[in-house]
Amino acid sequence: MAASLSILCLGLTGCFDVGSETQALRAGLVKSAGIELEPEIEIGIGAFTFYLAQAGLRFLDLDEEARIALNTLRSGDVGIYHVRGRTKTSNHSRVLASADKIMSARGWDRVVGVVNRHELVAVYSPQDSLSATDVRLSVVVLQGNKLVIVSARSNVEPLLDLALKQSHLLQKVP
Repeated sequence: MAASLSILCLGLTGCFDVGSETQALRAGLVKSAGIELEPEIEIGIGAFTFYLAQAGLRFLDLDEEARIALNTLRSGDVGIYHVRGRTKTSNHSRVLASADKIMSARGWDRVVGVVNRHELVAVYSPQDSLSATDVRLSVVVLQGNKLVIVSARSNVEPLLDLALKQSHLLQKVP
């Protein structure tokens, strides 16, 4: 009974599996970019887990800026994979094109894309993402034989307020 309750709690808090964007990118890149992935780490942390962690932060002595930054997170996940075989430079363009196609089909646009000889970095955001209180991003990084996929959901409004407050302080410095 206790084990079943623990499994249920973990499932409800979002600690079992990575989110749908990370799953879609992982599966789609394997299929359309023709790369083979061996998972090293896959972890997803849901909104309830973040809420519990943020509640616990109240008992820690943190700088205001650190507390604000940590309280903006809503959910997130990360997958780190070993790419079997060598990744060739020519594969980076194919991986980026595949990731673009996968995310576009899900209603996401690439907002950043960098491809060079040794690495690839792409950042995606939903097409309907117009609010600073609900920002979602997915990031793909391919370097050598490592692929990292990160997705996060956040309320960046407090960070923007903090940046504005800090900019006023900087203007007053003689």
